[in-house]
Amino acid sequence: MPQAATVGTPTIKVTPATSDADATVKVNGVAVASGTASASLPLVMGANVITTVVTASDGTTTKTYTLTVTRVSNNALLTNLKLSPATTVTLVSGPDYRDYTTTVPNSESTVTITPTTQDATATVKVNGVTVASGTASGAIALNVGTTVVNTVVTAQDGVTTKTYSITFTRTGPIAGMKYNQQESPITANSLTVHQNVSPNGDGNSDVFVIDGITAYPENKLQIMSRSGALVYEAKGYDNDTKVFDGHSSTDGRLQQAGTYFYSLEYKDGNEIKYKTGFIVLKY
Repeated sequence: MPQAATVGTPTIKVTPATSDADATVKVNGVAVASGTASASLPLVMGANVITTVVTASDGTTTKTYTLTVTRVSNNALLTNLKLSPATTVTLVSGPDYRDYTTTVPNSESTVTITPTTQDATATVKVNGVTVASGTASGAIALNVGTTVVNTVVTAQDGVTTKTYSITFTRTGPIAGMKYNQQESPITANSLTVHQNVSPNGDGNSDVFVIDGITAYPENKLQIMSRSGALVYEAKGYDNDTKVFDGHSSTDGRLQQAGTYFYSLEYKDGNEIKYKTGFIVLKY
């Protein structure tokens, strides 16, 4: 009777067992002793039909068993990884299948990634969001400093994966640049963010400090890891009763040293303003 199976291996063996010891068996035309395995049968990608024919001791009566084996692909490679805006990437050593670095100017605040798979049956996710092969991802925000974007390809077998990681370094504003109407030069009344946080108890930069924040009590601060995970959130941040000292506001855990990104929303009169950037946490 027909049967079906799905495998991810390049070969398979079939072991037929007859109910009559005098019957004979052939697998794909090659004689096989009852209860023993056939030779390894090569499998192409896709459907493979394996036929087992049992001949009774009378030499005339036969039964045919058909097994259709579908070999799934384990190809999780990309043929192309396109960035927009286009930028030159450098291959570096790292924990992933491919690790790249690139630098973009401050004027580029977002990027899209278009991955193309080598095998049409593979699936792709860019920063956890599914993207069809050959099409662009949604716009990915680039913080000032570093932003890591991971493209993960999963083969048809659902097991084999390859990770392509790109670390973007977005430069800060050029010193002395002219401000447009939406920007303001630093003044005595502006907010100043201290980027270094070193909660080691020496009294210097033990907490994340935003000079001038007490003038804007209606504020909301969020701090994210390089992967975009929220590690700290507070409303009414004030450098005193509400401070980031390296501990997560969600689970209380002390965060690892490294670069983190902040997003500050605050009310200035009737206007809602925003300030973003990065901080460096070290111990």
